[in-house]
Amino acid sequence: GFTLAPMTEADLSQVMRIEVRSFPDPWAPVAYAMELRHNHDASYWVARDASGAVRGYVGWWEAPDAATIAQVAVDPALRRQGVGKLLVEHACSRAAAHGKPAMRLCVRAANATARAFYVTLGFAEAGMAQGYYTNPADDGVLMTKPLSASAAPADEEPGPSSPAKGA
Repeated sequence: GFTLAPMTEADLSQVMRIEVRSFPDPWAPVAYAMELRHNHDASYWVARDASGAVRGYVGWWEAPDAATIAQVAVDPALRRQGVGKLLVEHACSRAAAHGKPAMRLCVRAANATARAFYVTLGFAEAGMAQGYYTNPADDGVLMTKPLSASAAPADEEPGPSSPAKGA
């Protein structure tokens, strides 16, 4: 199983190992540090395995009209084992608990695997962002998922060591 916890700067070396293996245009460590320190509308969480190692992460921003997943990645060795689903569902539950009516994200048009994954989680394609990505150049597919307060977790905010359901 995996445990979800808020990301801290102490996690960044492990986050960056996953980041550079997941994206052709990875964020720099300082970008995560600035998000953690200064973006009060952002939430970043990590999934840890039983040894405490970071195996995936998700970050999202909350605005009055919706929340937007900014980044999500899973250790390539653990993909297709439910870690990404656990992270995205957690972000959606937290955003719903904060009263956000929808979760949004943007994914590379060429990434059919990711697009199909998000559809299985209840996201629908909602538009295109022409030329959104560089390195390599690609359009972005905007996807959205309606959220409801009933999708929010019944309990209050779990502590950092609360075991997450699923795997």
